[in-house]
Amino acid sequence: MNIPQKIHYFWSGNNIPEENLRKILNIKYQNPGFEVNIWGEKNIQSLIINTLRKIKFKYQGTDLDLGEIPINFNYRNIETTFRFLRQQAFYLNSIQDPMLNCLSYFNKRKKDADNTRRYGDYVDLINYLQHIYHLNLMGNYHNYASASDIARLVILYMEGGIYLDADVELYDSDIKNTLDRKNAKFENLQLRSNIGLGDNSGLGWSETPYTRFGNAIIASLPQSKAIFNLLIKMAIMIKKHHLSIQMYESPKADEISQIKRFNKYYEVDKRVDLALKLKKTHQINLDTRCGIQDPVWRTGFDPDDANDKFSRELRRIDYTVKMTGPTFIDNYLNPGLGINFPKKYQLKSRIKNDRVFKNVNDEGDWSNLKKKKYADEDPFS
Repeated sequence: MNIPQKIHYFWSGNNIPEENLRKILNIKYQNPGFEVNIWGEKNIQSLIINTLRKIKFKYQGTDLDLGEIPINFNYRNIETTFRFLRQQAFYLNSIQDPMLNCLSYFNKRKKDADNTRRYGDYVDLINYLQHIYHLNLMGNYHNYASASDIARLVILYMEGGIYLDADVELYDSDIKNTLDRKNAKFENLQLRSNIGLGDNSGLGWSETPYTRFGNAIIASLPQSKAIFNLLIKMAIMIKKHHLSIQMYESPKADEISQIKRFNKYYEVDKRVDLALKLKKTHQINLDTRCGIQDPVWRTGFDPDDANDKFSRELRRIDYTVKMTGPTFIDNYLNPGLGINFPKKYQLKSRIKNDRVFKNVNDEGDWSNLKKKKYADEDPFS
């Protein structure tokens, strides 16, 4: 399948760096016919325009101002995608899956009912995910990586197309050679399922080291079932994590921990069941809305471990890749954790030996801790 002719980016925080905007421009001009959407909060257009006005580049020995070249970006408010997703979640709450036989249907309905009782229905979970998204945009300990992990999936669910991190580059990405390009490079990309991930290592899924698996390049069809399931699973996992923190810090932690199951995922579900019963009988306090984000994930500070700057930044990266990033996606799409990422989810070119994407920087610079603006700044805000 061809990917829909839409390229998506997400940006938040300060003005986009010129280096990143140049990469976006290169990709735009290598893909005529594709619309380019840059998503963010209400101020997204100014974060791009402020940098765009300063860019110049040489063409045939002449300095050109980008004002001389039409730049047709679409600036989009990310909140519209959450509204769309909420509407879809409300609809999907009420319909049955025609692909399931009677036993499968019964088992799925029971599992969904149990999860709804523990963590909320689809609408509740989408609202919670939007809450986590906003938390990660705020405060001194903001986590733009986690916010963009959520944003890219929500965008792709509504629109379809291909999402790229702003530092993604293509092979042969010299803009001087692409202004007159007739055919879009992305026309050669092939989806084998309703979701596909590009290779971050620059090897085009040829002998890609699994340590380089990433989510910087994702393509999908609109209203992809796989994308929706990823979002729901992500919300459940994050909520389960925050409920677990509260359970194990409660006066009934020992009693809750006595519940054992071979399947650890199911074990936590059963422990949550007991915690909810204890809350109902007023034996423990439990914020079932999970309004506060785990401070270890947010700040990297763990009172039971080393807390030098490097350790804290590494902890923030580790939590993010597991909660919203590449490890989370890998666990869902490759549950058997095979040696190789499943071919049906590999986004590749139809052209042999066309690697498409260059190596993507995944050093996690976003995790760098900055000095607090205020000495008494709340680590939860």
